Amino acid sequence: MPVRKGKTGETAAIGARIIDKHKKVVSAPQPESDSEADIGALRKEIDSLKAKVAEVAKKVRSRAAEIPQQTEATVRLRPVLALLIAAAAATAVALLVSRATAVPRRSRYRRLVDEMQERLADLRMLR
Repeated sequence: MPVRKGKTGETAAIGARIIDKHKKVVSAPQPESDSEADIGALRKEIDSLKAKVAEVAKKVRSRAAEIPQQTEATVRLRPVLALLIAAAAATAVALLVSRATAVPRRSRYRRLVDEMQERLADLRMLR
């Protein structure tokens, strides 16, 4: 391979490597890829992913249609059980909401630090 001069300094091409003498860098040249083949492969992959997404969406829609029917049948056949389940769900939601709005407990360490800060503030006021 011929020796050529680049913008950054002298470079020499030896075999499959390019050596920059000033930067002391050895790099392999990047092979030229067939972009049309890459794009074709990506299009095939996108098409297969679209098919999978459509299949999953179809399953979700069919399952979503079944859920109200099952709920309706359960309420008709077992009204007491349905009321108990609804009450349990409402209780769980209420507990979660009340717990989320409650002030979290301070740790023992944090309480001690707050107490020490209060005492120091009291001592400073006595001066």
